[in-house]
Amino acid sequence: IELIRKYKDAVSKLGDSFVEDLIASEDAVKKLGDSFAVDLKASEDAIRQVHQNLVDASRFILARVK
Repeated sequence: IELIRKYKDAVSKLGDSFVEDLIASEDAVKKLGDSFAVDLKASEDAIRQVHQNLVDASRFILARVK
């Protein structure tokens, strides 16, 4: 993102619309990254829950076998 800022400064003389497009792209990348982070957290939570359910089921089965 710092590279984008430096590039934006370097090409700012090319025109305002180019700089605006670059800023919009930067914002879109940030939003996409945030969305991925939220999805990853939700996936991790779901996997933890499945793991816990498997542990509980295993304990239940082992308690019945003994």
